Amino acid sequence: MVVVICRTSVFLVWACVTAVLGCTNAASAAPVERKYDGRSRSALSSRKLLAANEAVKTIFSNGWAPGCSWYASGAFNISVVAGAGIGQSFGLCTTFPGTGGWMTFRCSKPDDLTTAIRQSSGIEFYISQLPNEQIGSSKGDDIIPEGLELVLQDANADFTCKRPLGSGHITSNGLVQTSIMFQGELSDLSENDQDCRPALQDATAVGFRSLQGGTTFCLDDVQLI
Repeated sequence: MVVVICRTSVFLVWACVTAVLGCTNAASAAPVERKYDGRSRSALSSRKLLAANEAVKTIFSNGWAPGCSWYASGAFNISVVAGAGIGQSFGLCTTFPGTGGWMTFRCSKPDDLTTAIRQSSGIEFYISQLPNEQIGSSKGDDIIPEGLELVLQDANADFTCKRPLGSGHITSNGLVQTSIMFQGELSDLSENDQDCRPALQDATAVGFRSLQGGTTFCLDDVQLI
């Protein structure tokens, strides 16, 4: 089963909800920012964002943490897919058909996520790569997709920092567990590998951006650490 919920930005009143893959892409020749309201499924195994005395803040784990959702531009078929996550649980999948597409995560109380990001050292997640645009019809490969980078966004949706995806270790169900620290390696900082700590103060969202087209992937257990 694939659950797809798509919505345009507040500037375009349109929405579609379908239980099968095939939801019409909201993106066009001129991509607009889109938002998913996050109300279709709460995370069954997630910890409450910023719960007392917890060092880990969950954004997506077998579904969305309460109040969390995605914003995107140039990302197609953003879907919560049964069987695409850890242990055949629900995973979050999407396709970046071109360079520059992005999908970031925010929560209904921006101050909460902003505080969580400031208090975190990095982000941890499980990821798998799929054949291009075959969400829900193919099993993911246990490799970290090429052509993706981690990004931070501020309240204006401007990208304030970026980090390359690192290595990880293979887990079950075709997923790779990996983590990215916000502190860059001082010996290897470059345009594509920045120290993101100065950007944490104004960051309101964290997510991924495509460096090349034709990238389809799924995520699960996305957590600030």
